Amino acid sequence: QPPAVALALIPSIVVVVSDGGRLMMGTLVVGMMVVYILDVLKMAEAALISLWCTLVGVYLAMLVATDLFTPARSPLSSIALLLSNCLCLFLAGIWATLQFR
Repeated sequence: QPPAVALALIPSIVVVVSDGGRLMMGTLVVGMMVVYILDVLKMAEAALISLWCTLVGVYLAMLVATDLFTPARSPLSSIALLLSNCLCLFLAGIWATLQFR
């Protein structure tokens, strides 16, 4: 079932990253390039660690780059967006970790 999980995660990751703008996109692209290079060099542990560091970096970039806490949005909906984006990135990280078997 892993391809089905990947197909389900792709749209949600695209929405999360597209909301953050250039900073999130740049963080994700550079981080995934590092993960890919480490994986090609057969350094699986380093690739896995850099994958999780990339996901944390994407989340931090989202906190910096987006305007989640604006007067037009209630604080409760801002917190819900933060949690849902965090869970989406966490699920993507769990799925990617399972691919390193």
